[in-house]
Amino acid sequence: IEKPLAALSFNVSWLGNDGVGSGVDTYDVETATGLGAWTAWQTGTRATSATFTGRLGNVYGFRARATDRAGSTGQWSAPQWAAVIEPSALSHRVQLPRVDR
Repeated sequence: IEKPLAALSFNVSWLGNDGVGSGVDTYDVETATGLGAWTAWQTGTRATSATFTGRLGNVYGFRARATDRAGSTGQWSAPQWAAVIEPSALSHRVQLPRVDR
């Protein structure tokens, strides 16, 4: 578990790079609850962040991949994990590692 979170809603961000290619066009972001299966959360988005709302006591994983303007899709990033503990007014961010096409 990377980081315990004290808020039910928190910001998740991602960023990609395809080197000197055509440039990143879209991102796919998946989430998993605990040891459950990965499921689509953000698909074909051009955004680089979104607010995720979890449930108290759950652990969430996030991973991302980028597709460049030429249509090539990269591998999934290493997952980052967050646990939602006690709700409060605190704000936290989950920063996914950089994804390359």
